[in-house]
Amino acid sequence: MPSITLDMKRLEVILSMNATDITYVDASGNHTTHPHMGGKDEHGRWGYVHDETALKRTQPTFEIRDDDDRANLCKSGDDDYKVLTEKVRSIWAYIYDNYYDVYDYFHIGGDDLYLIVENLRHYLESEEIQLASNGGQFLPNGYESTQMPLFLGKQLSEYGNKDKLYLGGGSGYTLNKAALKSLVVHGFPSCFPHEKTSAEDMMVSKCFEKIGIFPYDSKDETGAERYLQLAPGDQCTLAPGEYGKDNKLWWYHKFNEHDKEVKFGTDHCSANAVNFHYVNSDLMRRIHALLYRYCER
Repeated sequence: MPSITLDMKRLEVILSMNATDITYVDASGNHTTHPHMGGKDEHGRWGYVHDETALKRTQPTFEIRDDDDRANLCKSGDDDYKVLTEKVRSIWAYIYDNYYDVYDYFHIGGDDLYLIVENLRHYLESEEIQLASNGGQFLPNGYESTQMPLFLGKQLSEYGNKDKLYLGGGSGYTLNKAALKSLVVHGFPSCFPHEKTSAEDMMVSKCFEKIGIFPYDSKDETGAERYLQLAPGDQCTLAPGEYGKDNKLWWYHKFNEHDKEVKFGTDHCSANAVNFHYVNSDLMRRIHALLYRYCER
């Protein structure tokens, strides 16, 4: 029996969704001419093509080995940030095809993200997450063939609209096996196949919502955020109040207006935070040195 119970808010999210059979199914057309065709619109036209035929299948170490692989991972013909949604669709399809049976959880984030892997693993192995993944009542025994989809990250609202919630891509988001399979097999084939936008986090959240999967609250027991959208200096000095658009953090305040329990300052940041965002290369080295005690002071 579990030593904890999920609070009503979290339990309601779990009970609102259906369990997913986590047996792998081939969604690529057996890697024929055009695997992962994406989806058709109302006119029957195919959307973005996830062409993986040239990608190598080296397991279990995840590595895209050379420039040809990188080029073939995204076939849009445009290396611009504006087509980030297409790239992420392709990445998730590739992960599902090649690594679904190798790992239990999958995390995506940008190159300005510092990820504290030990804290993320500690969270994912926690009794709370194990309980949530098994329906919220009992702990899994390791022989389950179904799982509740978990979509974990920092919840934001589009310009403060509480009816347009999504998980921010800046801090990255984490999927369990049920969520990844649902997204690639059931979500992408019918979800905005022709959409070209940099807002991949909003689009992925919409794709999940269309198939009845909703974000799980990832705050810690104090109400502090585990997935942090900002750099340490900005995140831990965040103060309440109205922010004009001349302030670089105006958007963060606006996109948190839905959360009446949001905390500020160091209380906003969980002691077990899994990441920081907007981290440049020098700051990344500094954070790493401090966390892993490479500094004398």
